[in-house]
Amino acid sequence: MTIGSVQHDLLAVARREFVERGYGGASIRSIAQKTGVSLSAMYYHYSSKQELLAAMLNAGMDSFEGRVAEEFEAKDSTPTGRLLGYVASLVRFRTLEQEQSQLVQTETRNLEPQHLAAYRERQRRSSEPLRRAVADGVESGEFRTPYPEDSYRSILGMCNAIAHWYEPDGDLAVEEIVRRYQEIALRVVYHRDADAPTS
Repeated sequence: MTIGSVQHDLLAVARREFVERGYGGASIRSIAQKTGVSLSAMYYHYSSKQELLAAMLNAGMDSFEGRVAEEFEAKDSTPTGRLLGYVASLVRFRTLEQEQSQLVQTETRNLEPQHLAAYRERQRRSSEPLRRAVADGVESGEFRTPYPEDSYRSILGMCNAIAHWYEPDGDLAVEEIVRRYQEIALRVVYHRDADAPTS
């Protein structure tokens, strides 16, 4: 295995271990064994369980930010287009990368102060495109919400919650969830056109 593939495999195994056992119950030795590397090789890549947790959370943020950038490139640049793009990105992340989403929502609290501060700043930056889209939509008249900050937080909250109830083998396909949540988001911001396209 190359260094890059070792790190990728370690993160994948550790992600499952942390989701199933929690930060306190996860074992560095078990993660190394399940990945097929020695404990010394494990520590070569990640010097501690704390560093491994921080790396996993940041890898998830990298993936999400990549989804947002890709979705924004594919959609129009109006506030409505950016809102719909962000919602689509977040819904797909919460469904298609459900383990990562669960990890963020349960294990961020276990980050030590220096890692936590840096990660919280990344979270803030990653949600800025949505906040700007809502603010710009209010300014342009596309959105009529009298409470832009509350609308912004509501959209984030409802999309983030998907990771807790989504069932990959359930009746709802990911793209149907995307469509529904885009429609709900338009109503949350009081979109001027109730029939605005969501595709």
